[in-house]
Amino acid sequence: MYKIAIVGPESSGKTELCRCLAEHFQEPWVEEFAREYLIKQKGKYKQADLWEIAKGQLLLEEETSSKANNFLFCDTTLLVIKVWSQYKYGSIQTEVSAHYTAADYDLHLLLRPDIEYKDDPLRENPSIEDRNELFEIYRQHLIQDKANYAVVGGKGNERLKNALKILHSHFSF
Repeated sequence: MYKIAIVGPESSGKTELCRCLAEHFQEPWVEEFAREYLIKQKGKYKQADLWEIAKGQLLLEEETSSKANNFLFCDTTLLVIKVWSQYKYGSIQTEVSAHYTAADYDLHLLLRPDIEYKDDPLRENPSIEDRNELFEIYRQHLIQDKANYAVVGGKGNERLKNALKILHSHFSF
């Protein structure tokens, strides 16, 4: 089974792409635990909550992986939590860093923030400048971690086609 991490800034289409890839390959996908957690918290959180979110994300990955045959698509990983912690709080929690390993994923798809921002009460960075800055932070983490990654861009169905081309070039199936 290939484990694919879908990462990138807010409103870069992670959930939509994850859902579309899962449907295309008829495989399961791991939803973003943070969304459920933050809805329960009414959008209010502090840095300590990020470790709770990370544990929930890891548990969802573990539970969902047993249902996968060829692919497991992960809408968010601990990398997203690391980047967010660094960006918002200026530091990364030791627990989060200790539990994220780029090698746990066969491929990271880093999504460009080149689609229209969709307003959501849980999102905090609507400006394209902030989203581009976050994109570069992701890229630097992936390079530093020596992660296998590819950048995905494009609007609408083009984004899915670009992701599929990347998957076909990396894996034989």
